[in-house]
Amino acid sequence: MDQKLEVRPTGKTLLVFDGEVLEAFAGGASSRIHAKGIEGVEVKDGRGSGIRIAYRFGPDLGISCDRERVAELQRFADHVLAAARRLQGA
Repeated sequence: MDQKLEVRPTGKTLLVFDGEVLEAFAGGASSRIHAKGIEGVEVKDGRGSGIRIAYRFGPDLGISCDRERVAELQRFADHVLAAARRLQGA
């Protein structure tokens, strides 16, 4: 298992990834998605900054991001996508 990574896209959101499961806490709700179901991860900078995770086994996950945290969120996204591809054998 990889080292646990955390990122706070905004002051009220948290993403945690342990190498296999991504947990998202935002707006009083939480989601858990397995990396084997992640089809893509995209970080958008500029107006409407945020992350979008395409998920094979359920609805896609989208979370807004403060602009000053986009670079940190991109590093997190790169790690999640690499782990997903590794687990999927791609």
